[in-house]
Amino acid sequence: MSVEKPRVLIITYYWPPAGGPGVQRWLKMTKYLPENGWDPVVLTPENPEYPAIDASLLDDVDPRLHVERVRGWEPYKLYRQLTGKISLRKTGKPGKSGKPGKSAYFTADKKPSWKELVARWVRGNFFIPDARIFWVRPAVKRAIQLHQKTPYDIVLSSGPPHSLHLVGRAVAKKLGIPWVADFRDPWTGVFYWDQLMIGRISAKIHHRLERNIVVNSDALISVTHSIVADLEAKRGSPVDHIGNGFDSQDFALEHEVPCDPGFVILHLGTFGPHQNTQSLWSALQDCVQTVPGFSDELEIRLIGPVDHHIIDSIKEFGLEGYTKRISYIAHGAVPEALRRAHLLMTVIPNRKHNSGIIGAKVYEYLAAGRPILAIGPELGDVNHLLESLGLQGAVGYTNEDEISAYIQKLFAERAEIDAFSAPNIDHLSRRHLAGDVAKVLNRIRDKKGQATTAF
Repeated sequence: MSVEKPRVLIITYYWPPAGGPGVQRWLKMTKYLPENGWDPVVLTPENPEYPAIDASLLDDVDPRLHVERVRGWEPYKLYRQLTGKISLRKTGKPGKSGKPGKSAYFTADKKPSWKELVARWVRGNFFIPDARIFWVRPAVKRAIQLHQKTPYDIVLSSGPPHSLHLVGRAVAKKLGIPWVADFRDPWTGVFYWDQLMIGRISAKIHHRLERNIVVNSDALISVTHSIVADLEAKRGSPVDHIGNGFDSQDFALEHEVPCDPGFVILHLGTFGPHQNTQSLWSALQDCVQTVPGFSDELEIRLIGPVDHHIIDSIKEFGLEGYTKRISYIAHGAVPEALRRAHLLMTVIPNRKHNSGIIGAKVYEYLAAGRPILAIGPELGDVNHLLESLGLQGAVGYTNEDEISAYIQKLFAERAEIDAFSAPNIDHLSRRHLAGDVAKVLNRIRDKKGQATTAF
């Protein structure tokens, strides 16, 4: 890449061949940052533990991009030995299609064993802020070596895992360059915080570390308005909102993809225990029993890991015969899979601190041009997003009648769904969002008056 442009070191744990939503944000940003005046360099682990593998995403990495991989100790080997879970390296298949692992999910095919509960307690109280803490020291060392060879102007850390912010903080301090912290999810305010079984003393350490990162970074960015507001309260100054999005090139398919026959309701991604909404299953059961022809057409298509509580509810409401499960698909197959459905479904985890959750898949749902059913808190950010685009489909957890009415409306109009009129969402494209990131980088670089010089 051109050495004439300013350079930004991006510290991220999730990088191809990692699958799942965590990898998409900075994979796509590095794709479009160069056309916005910045040359990215990526620092990422050499021996990571990923919840899913998608080798097809390697094709999306710019061949000119410098990706530096650093080895560090991963304690998940001990976790697997304790719990008996299988290593992703043994289950993940190389090539274009990936396979989900189990080491990082709170979802499961059965209730957690006492061994898994002990492992969670150890994770929450001994690995602070997370189990990637052992990667910090070698990562800092390598980052400084990179700067000595070819200097960069800014360092940017993305979490979770939030231990990567410790890398960003240390590198920025040692080199005297600006630092941006990107929060893809909250830290102490994340919705599964209580599942980590964190004790009082450990919680104080978490809060102190979080505050240090939030206050001392030169710029702070996050993905939803609610998370931004929470960070601003802690920081005492503005935080930049730069959401997730979709890559329009991914959806530039060579041919039109119509909806499949019947009436397909699709959920993409992890379907966890706190997304098990009884009003949804009850509404679908009601439609099966009362709407003429519905039972002949319905298919509930679930792509990704599904918690056993959800499977139990599907059986309880007599929907098992209408349900099709697909364990995983490569990201390159997602656009076509979404367009084959009549209705794209997402459920925000029904927990505290959930108003700021907008699953990354929602933006790809929008790009697919299909109706969306978003079940969640009535004042949540996903509701505001859909409403701002003039779209229906955002409903509360207990609004069974509204869910049923919306599904019945779309079922009656299913023949016209291929011609669904999507709103203008260009501002949610990865290319546009990379421009927003570049503006933040330009601002703090100009403010610092940073001149890049080698040691």
